[in-house]
Formats: sequence, structure tokens, C-alpha cells
Amino acid sequence: MAILLVIVFYVIVPAVVLWVLYLIIKTAVKNALRDHQTWLDTRIRP
Repeated sequence: MAILLVIVFYVIVPAVVLWVLYLIIKTAVKNALRDHQTWLDTRIRP
């Protein structure tokens, strides 16, 4: 039983942390690309 808990702790917890980090990075990149596109649009129009 203890081995099962250790496996769950050492596999599931890092997987969840990596998934959350992935979502945070994906959102940051999406926002940065949107901001950059807005900046480009303002530079193109006189």
C-alpha cells in the first residue's frame, strides 16, 4: 500500500505541476502574440 502511495505521489504530482506550467506558458505566449500583433497593426497604419 505504501509503495502505491509513493508511486502516486512521485508520478501524479509532477505530472499535474507540468500540466499547470504548460497551461500558464501557453496563455502567456498567446497573450504576448496578441500584444505583438496589436503593436504591428498600430505601426502599419499611419
